Amino acid sequence: MRSLHPDSGRVGRPFSSRPAFLPEPGPPEPGAVRRFPCGVQWARGFSHTVQEGKGETALPLNANSPIPLYHQLKSDLAARIAGGEWRPDEPIPSERELIERYGVSRTTVRQAISDLVAAGLLYRVQGRGTFVAPPHIVQTLAELTGFAEELRLRGLDPDVRVLDAHDAPLPPEPARALGMAPGEPAWRVRRVVSVDRSPLFVDDSYFHPELRDALSGRDVAGTSFYALLESKGWVIVRGEQRIAATLLDEAAAGLLRVPPGAPALAITRVTFAEGDRPVEWARALYRADRYQYLVELRRRAR
Repeated sequence: MRSLHPDSGRVGRPFSSRPAFLPEPGPPEPGAVRRFPCGVQWARGFSHTVQEGKGETALPLNANSPIPLYHQLKSDLAARIAGGEWRPDEPIPSERELIERYGVSRTTVRQAISDLVAAGLLYRVQGRGTFVAPPHIVQTLAELTGFAEELRLRGLDPDVRVLDAHDAPLPPEPARALGMAPGEPAWRVRRVVSVDRSPLFVDDSYFHPELRDALSGRDVAGTSFYALLESKGWVIVRGEQRIAATLLDEAAAGLLRVPPGAPALAITRVTFAEGDRPVEWARALYRADRYQYLVELRRRAR
């Protein structure tokens, strides 16, 4: 096999839209094309050699291809991620290991990794390396559901860990939302919710004192807040929700296992019962690398 171009990360003509022809382990099956979330695609049929052992197989890059080397490397790494060679939140090989396995320059490796980070397939942790990003969870804004309840409705099995559940003085913002004075006691619940053993969000809820008996001593980890309230005769009718971008402080970042200053979605909600009575103020901090909102917009008839 020809030696690879030492530093440029590109071979031959400028970038072509033709897919990189990189193989998957196993017998070739001509004509089958696979696509990935980052826009990478590849087809079976390129001759290759394979060594056994997880993480040890390095497929040769084609120095004669018009496809840049970094794009070929990106395609192969994306295929390995999609195939489950590295699980979510597991590290991929280091830059040095990838350079040695693929015989390419550091510039080529860094460009491929940067593209996969931008595409949401990988994330970096300073001083620790590069890790496989868990898949994004997409939520619509069509109806009012609890934060963890929404995950269950999507067929996921969230793990809910309760950090605190007790009476606490109301900070100013929750107090205003609940029509109470700052410092008055309210029932507070703090939780961390994980999916596939990876933290997704931390939420902090304050409930009107009238709801305390309906919630205290209950299974607030395994049951929806709204379901608990409705089982006690409360009728939840609507909510007001604001979504903002924020950066995680050290405490929240530690709970979500990301570096301090990592981006997050801050979702603040006020929930109303019958008679338009505010009964809950809640704020959830979602990892921005794992969560998205989908809003369907329709053109007004003219």
